[in-house]
Amino acid sequence: MKHFDSYFLSKIAFFIFIIASALYIELPYVGKLYIPMLMIGLVVQILSLSYRRKIPFEFLMLLTLLLFLVFTIKMLLSSEPFLHLYVINVALTFFVYFAMKPVSYNDILKGIRLYLYVSLPVFLYEAIYRFLNPTVGGQNLEFGEQTEGSTFYMYKVNSLMYTNSNGVGMNLTFIIGLILALILLQHKTKIFSLKLMSPKSLLSLILVYELLVLLTLSRAAILVSILTFIIFFILRYKLFKFISVFMSPVVALLIAFAVISLMHFSDSSLLTKFEIAENLKLYLDNASVSQILFGNTLNDPIDIFPYFVGFYGHTHYFDLIFKGGLLFTLTYLSVLIFPFFYARSYYIFFLVPFFILGFSNIRVFAHYIFLLLPIYYVLFSYNFRRGVC
Repeated sequence: MKHFDSYFLSKIAFFIFIIASALYIELPYVGKLYIPMLMIGLVVQILSLSYRRKIPFEFLMLLTLLLFLVFTIKMLLSSEPFLHLYVINVALTFFVYFAMKPVSYNDILKGIRLYLYVSLPVFLYEAIYRFLNPTVGGQNLEFGEQTEGSTFYMYKVNSLMYTNSNGVGMNLTFIIGLILALILLQHKTKIFSLKLMSPKSLLSLILVYELLVLLTLSRAAILVSILTFIIFFILRYKLFKFISVFMSPVVALLIAFAVISLMHFSDSSLLTKFEIAENLKLYLDNASVSQILFGNTLNDPIDIFPYFVGFYGHTHYFDLIFKGGLLFTLTYLSVLIFPFFYARSYYIFFLVPFFILGFSNIRVFAHYIFLLLPIYYVLFSYNFRRGVC
């Protein structure tokens, strides 16, 4: 009976975490349901753990616990801790891992399928709202209205999820990566029922999600989502793999040509990336040894180091080095990379978007990162799949 109660409660908790992550959006009248639902799921999960004789606690969870404690302390030491509640997202890895561990493979897949289908109308609503409510310089415009400074950026700013639609595009790119990993898993192992998640339904989903990426107008997200498709074809088809070996020098030359061209092109978004890199160098040249090793609090970097000129932050390498220092940057990267040794090639669909998009704009504590990390770690683990077969 206790085993049944633990299993049932874990399954419910997992589904709550999944739905909470899908509802990461400001909705009319109710606001953002993510945090309240996360708390409900946590209560259910604690009840589930109380029925277990043994709590599974692996090395990845110890690393994640360390990461969570360090940045929670940094949050509490900040001048306005409530502005940095995003650190709680790290705990999502714990919640999801402990909820998934006793749950059957099919129930995990049902949860992921629920996540994919609940997320669709949420992202669609976000895109419709953003296009119907363009913003220029903090001024809301009517749909189709133009004003001084109007560019395609006015359809990116007014997002209900993040500061702008770049964050939305990145979230969508990670989801596309997950779907491609599932298609590849089914092709290689035939491990789950076609009735539960058929390649055709996954293909339909991925086309809709790619359309949603296009609607974010995020150039980085669009390019990286296309790159994930290329990676999929290389891993899936031998002929494509063979062709890619001969085409890689050509692609490398094209990328080099594009980079050189962009360096001579006055693009404000690109120029900010050079400013961020210069500001990071300036900080490292002047920071104390303790700052370089252990980082700073989560206050605005300009309040801690007032010598920045132009843009700062905005990228994973700046945020991690400035906030975490060398020691906790390595801890973060260890948490991020560790599942690769279990999920192997499937995890490439997670790592590639993180590292490439991070040079443009990524939130190192984004909820979708810490949701998908344990999913890859458990669902795509060879040992876990061997136990199912």
